[in-house]
Order: sequence, then structure tokens, then C-alpha cells
Amino acid sequence: MREPAIRWRKSSYSLNENACCVEVADIAAGIGVRDSKDPEGSALRFGPRTWAAFVGSVRAGAYDSTTGGGHVRVEVGRPPQEG
Repeated sequence: MREPAIRWRKSSYSLNENACCVEVADIAAGIGVRDSKDPEGSALRFGPRTWAAFVGSVRAGAYDSTTGGGHVRVEVGRPPQEG
């Protein structure tokens, strides 16, 4: 039986096709992340809990330079901390 194709997607905020973007996909046991400029290159895989912690910190503004965020260390089960 053939595995279904991975469906990569990028943020709707990525309006410029030449912008530095990442794409994400639902993959076995987690989320895949790859560089949109190099779709044939390697991808990173994150488990569901790690991905949820990252997304939560993004939504909280941890990486937003306008809110004082920046380099942030994210650990599962702990709030984001400046690193």
C-alpha cells in the first residue's frame, strides 16, 4: 500500500514567494518543518507536545520583536524563557 503524499503548507502571512519562509506538514508522529526555498532538502520533525509548546509561545508573543521577545528557549511543560 502506498503512503499518502505529504501536504506541505506555509503561513498565509507569507505573501512574497521569494521570502524566507518555512513550510509545515502533518507527518507520522508529529509535525514536519522545512525551508520553503529548499523543498528537496532535509526537514525537521517535532513531536506533538514540542510543537504545541512552540506554537503556544509564538501566540504569546515570545518571538515578536515589538513586544520585547527575541531569542527564546522553549521546553515542553515550561513557559518560554529568554535565552
